[in-house]
Amino acid sequence: MLFSTIILIFFLSHPLFADVLNIYKNAAEVQLSQNGVGTYDHVFKSDEYTNIVDGSITWSGTPFIKQDIYTGINTLKGASVTVRQSSVCECKSIEAKIIDPNTMLVQNIHTGVYFYADSRSIEYKSQIPSTGETILKIEFKDNKTKYNGTLSYLTKGITWIPNYDLYVTNADSEFVL
Repeated sequence: MLFSTIILIFFLSHPLFADVLNIYKNAAEVQLSQNGVGTYDHVFKSDEYTNIVDGSITWSGTPFIKQDIYTGINTLKGASVTVRQSSVCECKSIEAKIIDPNTMLVQNIHTGVYFYADSRSIEYKSQIPSTGETILKIEFKDNKTKYNGTLSYLTKGITWIPNYDLYVTNADSEFVL
């Protein structure tokens, strides 16, 4: 049962787009109108993504060739870093590349040797470590493809229960509810 449809229109620096939120009894449907060129990335905050109903993310509009969902930590794959020893020794730092951000498997750039690094001993040169977000990436035919479509998904945790107060100021008046 549809309780309400709320249409929010936002003005940004790019063209006008509308977001639609349909609130149902057990879930809410979010619709985000999107347009651009190349690849479309949508970042979900960690608490936002945990409330999305599994399998409900859809794209309608420009046909795409690939849709992928990955955690923000995976953006560190291939990042150049400096690894400092976490011991008291006077060891030099190691220039490395992150191979697997989940386990912090890194490769020494100079020797080619692979090793596991303590995440607290890594200095990031150019990329900021993940804050726990989840990224939806939609790839179209090529990087020059103009896309236009609607990203939709169902989310739990949004509820709407109307509450009305009736105040009668003149008890002698007739009124009909």
